[in-house]
Amino acid sequence: ALKQGGAEKNHKTSKNVIQYQDMFRLNKFSRFERSLTALRYFEECLGSEGTGFLVGDCVSFVDFGLFYILFELAEEDNVPDFAEKFDFPNLGAFLRRMEQRPHILDYLKSPRRMPRYQRDDSGASLYTYVAGKYSPEF
Repeated sequence: ALKQGGAEKNHKTSKNVIQYQDMFRLNKFSRFERSLTALRYFEECLGSEGTGFLVGDCVSFVDFGLFYILFELAEEDNVPDFAEKFDFPNLGAFLRRMEQRPHILDYLKSPRRMPRYQRDDSGASLYTYVAGKYSPEF
């Protein structure tokens, strides 16, 4: 959604979308707007926590979940410059820090990692493996 939405004429950033709390259960928003709003929420959480993590002062399960989403979003065939494009400095810094953690980096480069798979515009999986950062070519 962010890949398609970023090309809209009225370019949106984290500063000019509705608050996540105000969007709850409202379906009039596009996937792009909902995605940008959710990322803005995490951007604000990282900023207010002040530790570089979502909860507390060390990596937690929720940090791994956010990292997984951001790592996929930052792939070359998605929106590799999402942090700059949509004004998410905390998310960009979080992604870089998490990716460089030795155990995470080892896992990303290992054959144990599940390959990436292609999705259509609705987000549904096409179950076709695709190349990506640290992923093998198929």
